[in-house]
Amino acid sequence: MKKTLLLLVALFFLSCEIEYDGETKLVVKGKVLLENNLPLSNHEVKLFVRRESSSIPFIFYVPSETNFVGKATTNENGDYTMVIPKPKSNYNEIIIEINSNSPYHKRQIRNIDSDDFSNFELNIGTEKLFQRENLANLYINLNQVNANFQFLNINYIGDYTDEIKYFKPLSDEYIDYFDNLSKLVKKNQELVIQWEVRNNSTNIVSTFEELLIIDEQESIQFTINY
Repeated sequence: MKKTLLLLVALFFLSCEIEYDGETKLVVKGKVLLENNLPLSNHEVKLFVRRESSSIPFIFYVPSETNFVGKATTNENGDYTMVIPKPKSNYNEIIIEINSNSPYHKRQIRNIDSDDFSNFELNIGTEKLFQRENLANLYINLNQVNANFQFLNINYIGDYTDEIKYFKPLSDEYIDYFDNLSKLVKKNQELVIQWEVRNNSTNIVSTFEELLIIDEQESIQFTINY
């Protein structure tokens, strides 16, 4: 029993901080555009490595931890490159923060890990920032009116964004599903909402769509009856 406790204590001290491979470097590249598709130059991009808290009851508790490990500034074309030390296995995700405090909306790319890098390099592609004052909050309400029908997914056609984007789908489908029921949408546009519903009695999947006029309102509620 005493040896087990000593081993657990040793593991605690070994894992109390996020560790990095100081000899191995990772390269992150991307581009930042404005809502009018013009490049955003001289804009700071940051990178964080995060770990969730963990514990063994009555033995030890490791708090959550977020390390700021890299930053870059976009050039005249909106492109950026940053080099970071490779985090070891005791972390949960790499987070790229495109924007946090400016006239533009907040933007993070999350759920990245070192396995997503090819030859130590990752290009996250192009991210578009909207003026905060030009965005409205759209909320989708689901109203099941037929017990045989199952709501499958939803898609948006138009100018929209999210404060958080997952580089790859989350393993928890429940979280993925509900994250997609709210969007930041650009004001003064025609937004098409598409959704799929399965009839579990016939196993037939039907697609529906509706045109939604987005005006100057700050918040919009839209109900889907299925």
